[in-house]
Amino acid sequence: LDYSFFGGSQLQRAKVEDVIQEWTWYANISFRRSSDNNAQATLRIAFDPSKGSWSYVGNTAKSCAGPAPTINLGWIADTNSLTKKERGVILHEFGHVLGLMHEHESPARSGVLRLKEREIIQYYTETQGWDEATVRKQVLDVYSKESVSNYSQFDPTSIMM
Repeated sequence: LDYSFFGGSQLQRAKVEDVIQEWTWYANISFRRSSDNNAQATLRIAFDPSKGSWSYVGNTAKSCAGPAPTINLGWIADTNSLTKKERGVILHEFGHVLGLMHEHESPARSGVLRLKEREIIQYYTETQGWDEATVRKQVLDVYSKESVSNYSQFDPTSIMM
């Protein structure tokens, strides 16, 4: 997959380039950097802290016309050190790039995981600026077995959790 940076410091970009290589250990994938601000790149990575961290899932990124970002990594700091949280955010968002969905929304979670809805709604309202309906759609609702073609046993340690 080719990617292009839209903004971000050299330190932020280096963190992303370092961490995404981990996906090549688990998936038959490679990443190729194209020129900065390339509106034609498959993946367009922004670092807007006011928009949180998110990514389009799999091929849905193709429906996003350039130069709009397909990934935003607003939680990656402009510092020399890579934190565990930043590493997790990058791996998680690139998991979405590869088509992975949230583990906590898996149909297999039923009876295994109970979420504190009020606390989750408050957290995403404060950190992402989402309303309750968006939080329910993006975090709380479980995918129906009919809407996902492939899922496995619930994994509470998944990076997609």
